[in-house]
Amino acid sequence: MRAALLAVADRTVPAGVTVTRPAVLTPVVLVVVAHLLAAGGIFRGGILTGLYTGGMAALTAVVVAVTIGHTRRSALVLALLLAVHWWPTCLSPLPFSAAGC
Repeated sequence: MRAALLAVADRTVPAGVTVTRPAVLTPVVLVVVAHLLAAGGIFRGGILTGLYTGGMAALTAVVVAVTIGHTRRSALVLALLLAVHWWPTCLSPLPFSAAGC
């Protein structure tokens, strides 16, 4: 599934396109922190689970941020997110699915 996400982003975003750094890093940091807190955080013992699922979801956040930063259309991003939720992996950027991974 990760390879499919990267292939879609590679096909939709042409070479040489620049997207601002905060536009990519802000969603990635928010997704990782949300997964970390949903898994129990630092004090309740779920830090490794949170970092694992957050790292997997960070790829999805990067692909979504770059695709939106370039195309400014949400139809492709909606299709990507539906495919991620339909396929049972830990790639979801939503933290409540961290328990099933």
